[in-house]
Amino acid sequence: MASATDDLKRELPHIIVLAILVFILLFVVTKFKWVSCTDVPGDWCSVYCSVAGNSRVGIIEGEGGIGNSNEFAKQITKNRIFTYAESLPINGISAGVLKKYELVIMEGAKRIRPVQVNALKDYVSTGGSLLWVGDAGTEHYLSEGDIGDALYRNESNPGYYEDVVKKVNRTKGFGDSISQILQIDYLRTEEGNNLTLTIISKDHAVSKGLNREFTINAKQLAVVNSRSGDSSVLAYAYGTKSCTKEKPCPAIIVNRYTAPVAYVAFPIEEGGSKSLITNLMDYLVTC
Repeated sequence: MASATDDLKRELPHIIVLAILVFILLFVVTKFKWVSCTDVPGDWCSVYCSVAGNSRVGIIEGEGGIGNSNEFAKQITKNRIFTYAESLPINGISAGVLKKYELVIMEGAKRIRPVQVNALKDYVSTGGSLLWVGDAGTEHYLSEGDIGDALYRNESNPGYYEDVVKKVNRTKGFGDSISQILQIDYLRTEEGNNLTLTIISKDHAVSKGLNREFTINAKQLAVVNSRSGDSSVLAYAYGTKSCTKEKPCPAIIVNRYTAPVAYVAFPIEEGGSKSLITNLMDYLVTC
């Protein structure tokens, strides 16, 4: 009659294989952000990050717009030891450059060219996570290089230049490409005092642990409309001309494109909440 020890010895290889398969499964679903490492019991975040290594986050720098991307980068680095945040000049971005990052952040970069919109769209379409802040990417323009290229193409394709100029002039707010990714439409940016954030969903990873209502330090708020049921409004804000306590405006909106996407209507570094920054990073980037 076999002893319990003999049975255990026979089953040990199967147990080891099962453990390896479970580890691989957890690694894959965490890597592709189907689950957050914080959702797994135990110290899975440390285990995963020790294997996967530091996450790279690119914060795009540009002209105009609300928010301070350099300050936000400092706060990210301070609060997340596994995350490496670095600035990316908007004029240097391309699909090839962006694919090196697990998360790309657009803040304080109001002016944007069509080629940059396309690079961001390609990045998200291939599984990159995106965090968009305030009125970033709402002033569309053509550079001298873009105009020169359009004029050159116009020689073999008459009307090309005029079509490009008309398209840029007609583009308002985020434009169709970015609005489809974020699932929101930008209306305007308003000044405010004693802006108040009201959390309406306490169950989501981004809003967990936050007070139901608290004042934020931001002085400006982007007024936006949620586009469809494919996105979730996690928080509203009031304290501006249009955004009142009786009729607050969407302030934190999330959805899943090919990977998690989040939009925040105010500068996050002025929100006065370390928990919000930590939650956003946990939701969008693993380590």
